[in-house]
Amino acid sequence: MRDFRRFSKPKRLRPSLRHVHAVWARPKQRGFLSMIQAQAIAFARTAPAPLLPTCLGLIGLGMVWRKAAAYLAAPYWLGEAAVIGSLAVFAAVATLYLSSTLSQPGALRADVRAKAGRSAVPAGSEALMLSGAALLPLAPGVAPFVWTAGIFLHVFLMTLVFRELRAMGPAEWAPTGFLVVPFVGLIVAPIGGGPLGEQALGAPGIAAALFWWSLLLYLALLPAAAWRLATQPTEPRLRPGAYVLLAPPSVAVIGYDKLDPEGGLTVGLFALSLVILAVLARHRRWLMGDGFAPTWGCFTFPSAAFAGACLTMAARNPDLLWRGVAAAATLGATAITTYVALRMLAAWRAGRIVTL
Repeated sequence: MRDFRRFSKPKRLRPSLRHVHAVWARPKQRGFLSMIQAQAIAFARTAPAPLLPTCLGLIGLGMVWRKAAAYLAAPYWLGEAAVIGSLAVFAAVATLYLSSTLSQPGALRADVRAKAGRSAVPAGSEALMLSGAALLPLAPGVAPFVWTAGIFLHVFLMTLVFRELRAMGPAEWAPTGFLVVPFVGLIVAPIGGGPLGEQALGAPGIAAALFWWSLLLYLALLPAAAWRLATQPTEPRLRPGAYVLLAPPSVAVIGYDKLDPEGGLTVGLFALSLVILAVLARHRRWLMGDGFAPTWGCFTFPSAAFAGACLTMAARNPDLLWRGVAAAATLGATAITTYVALRMLAAWRAGRIVTL
């Protein structure tokens, strides 16, 4: 007789709660942790260069609020919190960008070959120089080394951009706002003033030398860049680069005031900043192009720099009018920089600004 027992349905056992947890809860937990780990790795590998100009703007904004505590009666803790927070954000983004660059050979060259990348990547070295100035009251022993590292890094990036432009041919040599950052970016160094130059390099005059070199180069580039913007079409996503032209004269107001507090050139530089801002404000719809783009980071630091220039003028002329102008510029820079930073963070998380 054939044995049908082996074809019979096995007896179903009632699982215990411990068994259910072992079978179902553990895989779910493992999947959740894997998802978090995968997202972290993706963030580390795709930290985009467009975040660096935004970090520069955040540090500049922090220093503006620190200065506002002295001349606008803003809370002292607000300025220090803004500085420390912006430095922490920059340290995190710079670390991620460095790790992504080291893990992908040729990534740095690819970034600086892009038109917007020629401005985005050197903004990181500018942020490093500005970090040195921001750290001076907090960590005077560390600040000179950070400032010096920013200068040498910027010289390296400026050389790299020059070599890539030469290799790409004359078609890429047209002066634009994006070329201002690598070749004029050393104008940020004098914000730290003579003390950083003396402590770091034993040469207090280095700040003045960098200032004059950068300012003269900017004054040579400005007419050509303005003529090109007026006569040739610009892609909508690249239009925010024109706003970068506001940064050098605004930074020069702050830097020259530190080099020569009684100098009359400060007023002339501020007047130039006002003229450029007026022209840019008139074409604000054109600047914003077709909507948000990774290049919107170009709006952050120039806004903060202009606010800093207004605070410098308020310090030289401590009347109600200048204080009102400085307060309006500070609030405007805060609104612009905060909005752009939040949009950039959201776009980064969504993977929409991996490349330029």
